[in-house]
Amino acid sequence: MTENEENKGPQTFEKIKSQRRSDAINRFKKQFKIYHKSNYGKAGLYILIIFGVIALISPIIAPQPYSYIAPTVDTHAANMRFEVNLTSDLGSSQFLPMSASSSVTTGSYIVSFATTNGKIYAAGLGGSSSTPINSTTLLTTVSVNSSNALLDPTIVSFSNYNTLFGARGALVLQNFLLWGTSNGTMALSEITWTGGQVGYGSPMLSSNQSLPENGTLVYTPISNTQQISQLQPGTTPFYDVSSVAPGLGTIAKLFTETHNASGYYLNEFGIYPTLHKIWSTQLSQSIKPSKMSFYGSYFTSDNGASVIVSVGNQTREYSASSGSIVWNRTFASPVTLNAPLIPSKYQYQQGSYNSAFVATANNNVYGIYLSNGTAYKVLSTTHPILYLDSSQGSSGFPSTFVTETANHAFLTSQNSNGTFVTSEFSLISGHGSYDVRPIYDKSAATYIFGTNQGFLISMQTPISGYPYTWSAILSHKGNITSPLLFYDSSTGREEIGIISQSGYMYAYDATAHDLNPIPPTLNTPTGNVFLLGTNIDGQNVFSQFIQSFGIDWEIGLSIGFAVLVIGLFIAMIVGYMGGVIGSFFETLSLTIFLIPGLALLIALASVLGSGYLTLIFIVTVISWPFTTFTLIGLVRQIKSRSFVEAAKLSGARTPSILRRHVLPNILPLLLYLLAISISGAIAGVSTLQFLGIAPLTAATWGGMLSPMLGNFFLAVRAPWWVLPPSIALTMFIFAFIFVSRGMDEVANPRLRRR
Repeated sequence: MTENEENKGPQTFEKIKSQRRSDAINRFKKQFKIYHKSNYGKAGLYILIIFGVIALISPIIAPQPYSYIAPTVDTHAANMRFEVNLTSDLGSSQFLPMSASSSVTTGSYIVSFATTNGKIYAAGLGGSSSTPINSTTLLTTVSVNSSNALLDPTIVSFSNYNTLFGARGALVLQNFLLWGTSNGTMALSEITWTGGQVGYGSPMLSSNQSLPENGTLVYTPISNTQQISQLQPGTTPFYDVSSVAPGLGTIAKLFTETHNASGYYLNEFGIYPTLHKIWSTQLSQSIKPSKMSFYGSYFTSDNGASVIVSVGNQTREYSASSGSIVWNRTFASPVTLNAPLIPSKYQYQQGSYNSAFVATANNNVYGIYLSNGTAYKVLSTTHPILYLDSSQGSSGFPSTFVTETANHAFLTSQNSNGTFVTSEFSLISGHGSYDVRPIYDKSAATYIFGTNQGFLISMQTPISGYPYTWSAILSHKGNITSPLLFYDSSTGREEIGIISQSGYMYAYDATAHDLNPIPPTLNTPTGNVFLLGTNIDGQNVFSQFIQSFGIDWEIGLSIGFAVLVIGLFIAMIVGYMGGVIGSFFETLSLTIFLIPGLALLIALASVLGSGYLTLIFIVTVISWPFTTFTLIGLVRQIKSRSFVEAAKLSGARTPSILRRHVLPNILPLLLYLLAISISGAIAGVSTLQFLGIAPLTAATWGGMLSPMLGNFFLAVRAPWWVLPPSIALTMFIFAFIFVSRGMDEVANPRLRRR
């Protein structure tokens, strides 16, 4: 052999390889043109391309994990009890709503409200036929003008010894309307009923008393009893002092802060049998004081009861008995709160830890021991402090203490070694500024915040995960009053009362209502977008739906290729080699094939468990016999062909024959069977997930539909949840069926002529 001939051999071999590649490419192009002419194949291919693209970009457009649950503030709302239009007779703004329980067992029949034009109304809560919801009764009209304004009225409750217990032995309280005007007039009127009993007839005012002061009133008067937002104990101060046995409680009193040419004064008044002044004390600084806070509302005697007032950078305690200063605490910066905060349980009995809490202009919060005036720092922030509130303080420092700024809430507690621990939370933005005093709801252990746009949120305590539990958005937005908690006689539940400057009064249940599944929305309290709403567990349906594209692809391809590999391996053994081994595999395949598929799926899933690898194994076991029997017949047919016999005579070994002659001739059918196997695998897995047998720890279309098994009403109640996975699952399965039909037309020319 010459050198040229030796060099020619490799070149010829490379040309042969190149020609084979060219032939394969041309053959693929020709077959693809045939496939593309199939309407079924073309539709299936385009659907799969779209589904594949969505699967690839799913981590970008739906990054939330399957375990994600929407914030409860987006999916829970307070139930609105009623909405009353007050616009028929309003002044320029509204005061706080007012309420007081008629007894410790029945609660309130009315919620009262006042307008700046001097009118005070009672609104029915539906507790009796005479006080239906949306009914209003004018209680009184106060004479006001441009120079004489109505100050925040309030309702206070006192005990009456002669009528202390009602017919059923329930503690009955005597409710009074207390108000004042800026020109110095103070008035007190008892709330009675035309029917003679609480809840019968219409509410009205009686025993009206008024007393002009020397000077102007700085703030509305207060009493030595708290405005009722909870049921009060039997030691509520008594109105009638003539027959009160010692130790049952204190005597009802009122307190005012007044101003005249000589300065500011703190005053105490008795109310029985008529209003009369008991003492007056001049405040030492000529600076407008804060609002007063009374300490000792439910003490059994006046011993230790006091009034707490802040003036400038000082906070003072004045004896409720004499008006003398008990202690004076000076801070480095002016006190900024409207009134010192005293937790409600501190009003029941004296304790060494009982404290009043104040905030200063340098953004510090201090507690002051009421027994001796010693101060201690609770919190220091970088934000101007607007309001404070706390839990009841049943023993020692309150279990939770909240400090509100314009955009943040600081929740403080005290650990066992006495150290204060504070957590900072951003208040939900986009709903106005938080310039409304928060309130603590003891029944739900939550704080309720409000904004100047009529938005309410509730913060749970103690914090576990996401802090906010529900929201409410007033239908008529605008500045709102601070919320009022009251006990509703018609429902027997605690409720929240609010008045909006837009002219409406609202009452909400203090407990949240689960809105799940919520419909598609672009506007939630937190700004989250739920294009397909949520499911019954509060999970983002859109996120689950998009993530299912990738996971269903993974499951389908895994099972499809596994079935194809197993089927091809067994078909080669049974169809080409035969023998004992071939008979064994053929019998095994037939046995599995004859067992009902769904029953076998359920049985295997119950025995082997429901992990994803186990699930893939189970569906593969069920699916491979069909593919195997289809391939066995074709392999046997190819085995009898002359080119296979020629290969045997030429000395070709079995693996070479299978690889070079059998496999290429069944390749179109393999692609057809792969498409069929993938569609069957997805259908099988979805069936198990729908029945609740397969794991639901990852997003799949079948898993999304699982809750429908026990509640088919969901298809009507939440179609945004049910329809997308149903449509996607159907299209995905049919896409592979369409692809298999297109592949069938490539392999079977007779189908093309139809």
